[in-house]
This record gives sequence, structure tokens and C-alpha cells, in this order.
Amino acid sequence: MNRTRIGIIDDHQIVINGLAKILNEHPGTEVVYTTTKGQEILEAEILNGIDVLLLDIEMPEMDGVDLAKAILKKDGDLKILMLTMYNDKALAEKLKEIGVKGYLSKNTDDAILIEVIQEIHKGNSHFKILRTRENVLADDNKKVFYQDKIKDLSERELQILTNIVQGMSNKEIGEKLHISHRTADTHRTNIMRKLEASNVASLVRIALKTGVIH
Repeated sequence: MNRTRIGIIDDHQIVINGLAKILNEHPGTEVVYTTTKGQEILEAEILNGIDVLLLDIEMPEMDGVDLAKAILKKDGDLKILMLTMYNDKALAEKLKEIGVKGYLSKNTDDAILIEVIQEIHKGNSHFKILRTRENVLADDNKKVFYQDKIKDLSERELQILTNIVQGMSNKEIGEKLHISHRTADTHRTNIMRKLEASNVASLVRIALKTGVIH
């Protein structure tokens, strides 16, 4: 039986080691590539050797959303499964739109992880979000929290937030709004500070959750 060839991108080596151990011990899967630095895969010649890429949504240099876009621009046929600690329907829909094939919590059981990987390898997708009472309450609380934070943004910052969520770079935003890329970068920094967001993936979640971006 041919094994499904897996790539893993996560900024924590211990997570990579754990996933690799699980997948290599299963007769149907094999880990053929790992890295803690997501952008490395854009320069590697490994893409054609990977059937399913497991990608952490929270990456330090280039977050998972932007990295997925860049990877799919280079190889639109690659099947990407995003791994996350979040249980966010809005973010799952955003990932589906850019061509990602699956979205799965890191808290998922080993057997389900392997099952989802194999289904994605076959050409199916997986965007089921577990909706427990605790998750619903947590999401509602987060929505109210970020709606209050959004009110602190200026009209210009809301405009730039929209462009960021659409995947535009500081240079592209600057050209569109007739401001320098440094000014765009300053606005981006202020927006992330006001919304307490660590990266673009966080901004996407906040914007979608609060209804600022549809």
C-alpha cells in the first residue's frame, strides 16, 4: 500500500516530533518533510513530493494564512490541512476560500487526524467545527470583547484592516491609499496593538468574528 506523504510546518519542534511519531507509526502515512520556518518551503524542491501538508496557523515570521496563500500560489494542487488551537467557523470559511482543503484542532484524537489526512489525500475536504456549549459561550464573549476594541480604530485604520484581511502587503496598501509603505506599516502596528493581535491570522479572526469584514 502506498503511504500518504506528509509535510509538517510548525514553529514548535516538539509538536513536529509528536506528529511525526504518530504518522510514521501508522502504516498508511509517512512524514517526508518538516520545518519550523514556514518560508523555507517556498524555496524547497519538496512540494511535488508531498501529498498533504500540515500547516500551523500561528507562525512567527509569516502566519499560516499568508503562508498558505504563498504555497498555493506556487503549487495550487497541494492539499493543505491547517492545524490550530482555535475553533473558529469564520476563519475556517476564510481558509476554504483561499484553497486550503482542511481545518482541524490540535486537540483532535490521533485516529481522527489520520482519517482526515487520508480523506484530504483522496480529494475531499474537512471543515467541520465542533460546537460545544463552552465554545459557543467563549465565542460570544470574544465577539463582545473585540467589538469594543474595534470601536477604538479610526476610519483609516478600519480601511487598512480591510485591506490587510484581503491579503494586501504594506506596499500594496500604500499604493492603493496613496500613503507610504512606512505609514501603512505604522497603521498595521497600531491596529494590531489596539486589537491585541499577534499576527495577520489573528486580525482575520477578529475582523470576521466582529462582522467588520464579511
